[in-house]
Amino acid sequence: MIESKIAKNYELFLNSFLEKRKISETEEISKLIYFDLFLIRQAQWNYKIQFNRKIDSSVSDIFQDLIAYYLKNSLSNEYQVILEEKIGNLRPDILIKKNGNCHAIIEIKTTIGWDRKLIENKNYVNRIKKLHKAFGVPKNRIFYIFESYANVNKNFKTIFETKKSKDKNIFNYIFPLFKDSPAHII
Repeated sequence: MIESKIAKNYELFLNSFLEKRKISETEEISKLIYFDLFLIRQAQWNYKIQFNRKIDSSVSDIFQDLIAYYLKNSLSNEYQVILEEKIGNLRPDILIKKNGNCHAIIEIKTTIGWDRKLIENKNYVNRIKKLHKAFGVPKNRIFYIFESYANVNKNFKTIFETKKSKDKNIFNYIFPLFKDSPAHII
């Protein structure tokens, strides 16, 4: 039988998301996420140098799984955290159900990605409206978590540094976890 150390280590990595972890009331989840993300990005940086990889591989799915992991381990049993459940043509990153009913939706972003006009054209508002209609979740429980406000563009960074925007909705629906990504520290 052929054995693969790479596959085995990858399985261990994935299984770590399945482990239960008791999160105490004194632990700040954003700090736990930052710490995990920092160490993941550090490992990624070391790998990139040693393997001679010129471009980082994406950590967006890992970031999404980290958020879901900490939600699953901090919410009571009446909540269910589901990743990428599809209704119609919509598939939010994280759907939270409470007692079987759609309760909240979280869209996760490490960067602005393909939708460069998400903020400028208020595409996030249109997305929230569509998610609200399809999943029946109140708009005030649909929001975006950005890894960092420094990962988007200068205008976005300025909005969150100064807390000033013509679009007042932005502060109700978009929540950057960090000032800078752990990738900028490595």
